[in-house]
Amino acid sequence: IISDDGPESREEWETATNYRQSLSVMTWAELREAAEAGIEVGAHTRSHRRLSSISANAELLENEVAGCKRDIEAHTGKACQTIAWPYGTADDIDDKATTAIKAAGYKGAFSLIRAPIVPGQTSSYAIPRHHFEPQWPLREVRFFALGGMEKNSG
Repeated sequence: IISDDGPESREEWETATNYRQSLSVMTWAELREAAEAGIEVGAHTRSHRRLSSISANAELLENEVAGCKRDIEAHTGKACQTIAWPYGTADDIDDKATTAIKAAGYKGAFSLIRAPIVPGQTSSYAIPRHHFEPQWPLREVRFFALGGMEKNSG
């Protein structure tokens, strides 16, 4: 994986977190096995570039977004229907990037924006995603696990 703003090799990706030990990156064979077992394999771009920073370059944007989808489908034999854009904030995606995601044939896009999902109002191309990181303090995990975000978002 090569990126201007991130790790450049498999080894760097495996040690880029602040976890107690490095995490292994899955191989294509492991992803294919997961897909065959019914697990959806979604996209995250080819090289983890911030989409809003490359959206002026249509060719590069298409390579990152649609190219990743083609790679996953070729290696797993299954349709890749969703993408989670790198870094996940509203500043990390723009209208051109969203258009490229739709043009590539994705049915939805996930963010790291914390908000409730409201049927009929939440865009399929900016789906909030609540995730947990193993190094988070227990109080933060407990807050989200108990629905704290939904309770406070009115």
